[in-house]
Amino acid sequence: NLGIEPGPPVAILPLGTGNDLARTLGWGSGYADESLTKVLCCVEEGRIAQLDRWNIRFAAHPSSAASQASEDEEQSPPYDQPPLNVFNNYFSLGADAAVALEFHESREANPERFNSRLRNMMFYAGEGSRSVITRQWRDLSQFVGLECDGTDYTDRIRELRATSILFLNIAKYSAGATPWGSPACSQGFEPQRHDDGSVEATVQMGGHGHRLCQCKTARVSTMKPIPIQIDGEPWRLQPSVIDISWRNQTRVVMKPKRRGSVPVIADPLQPLLSQPPGGRLRIQVSAVSIDDFERLQFDKPSLMLASDPLGIVLVEADASLSQVRQHVDRLRQEFSDTCQRRSFKLDNDWLFLDSTNTNRFFRIDKQLESLRQISELSTEDLYLVSGDSVSTAEN
Repeated sequence: NLGIEPGPPVAILPLGTGNDLARTLGWGSGYADESLTKVLCCVEEGRIAQLDRWNIRFAAHPSSAASQASEDEEQSPPYDQPPLNVFNNYFSLGADAAVALEFHESREANPERFNSRLRNMMFYAGEGSRSVITRQWRDLSQFVGLECDGTDYTDRIRELRATSILFLNIAKYSAGATPWGSPACSQGFEPQRHDDGSVEATVQMGGHGHRLCQCKTARVSTMKPIPIQIDGEPWRLQPSVIDISWRNQTRVVMKPKRRGSVPVIADPLQPLLSQPPGGRLRIQVSAVSIDDFERLQFDKPSLMLASDPLGIVLVEADASLSQVRQHVDRLRQEFSDTCQRRSFKLDNDWLFLDSTNTNRFFRIDKQLESLRQISELSTEDLYLVSGDSVSTAEN
């Protein structure tokens, strides 16, 4: 609505059921109450990438339109098109779309039965298994024609007896499946990318898949009503001619491989994989109260959840903990107002926590800080504990 040009890059917070775009961009299979501060740190550190977008246009099949006109030209209903004309993830027709349509219609009829991610996934798993066993839409290829970049694949899909036809823009599909896989060079296919201006056409035959081609345009002709889905939105489509073509690209944010500690680079568009080793580290600092530490020090996951994000520090990879302490103290001063609003106060006698042990956290004595480097202590986040009521440190 603001009309910002170019549009800002988009990061994904996966709240839905399938979350295939989130999986492809590294944001995971589903949001699980992680600290939003940490999520935003990952957004800030993430790499900007391009995502292809595809036009999909529908027109009534000529034979169907002619038949309706010959029966009763005045009373024939107008051609009812799907609500979407662009896809970012995938477009498919056949058995898999029938499962999505069944889910949609069941949820519309009984919304109270579909109020959790787990229950939705169980429905999909059950319907998908039933579809594979019964081979629904096993005659799909008999009333569908397919042409990609001017090459006719109709005979090929009939030979394979396809039950679904998929056009994939991203690697993940149907809650994490990878239909395109990792083809070998000898097979004549390129690895799948979401920014190369090509869409991958595959077919499913029950529980098995087959790669057809990578193309820039496609045309599908259907001669009878058939279920389709566009980015997971299902529709029962009347006989149609479907044209697919490249539309444009949009910018998206890919989650960094490691959260919390990644090298800082001058160019934010430079891929993380090409960053030089060493240099400076960008570290998320979190604090825990002494009460939480004494109660949860042997329960690392719970203590991490109880931590309170303080901010980010930039330090040299070979810096000692005593040098990092200076950065943390400046961070505490900078966000003093935030610290005062916390449920506990991180006092001046705070200590570093060693989180490298698999079972628990250890406090680090101040006298040992000059002997420990930050790189050997922190692989993701850096944790601190208030020094209140601390007599001796364990490490």
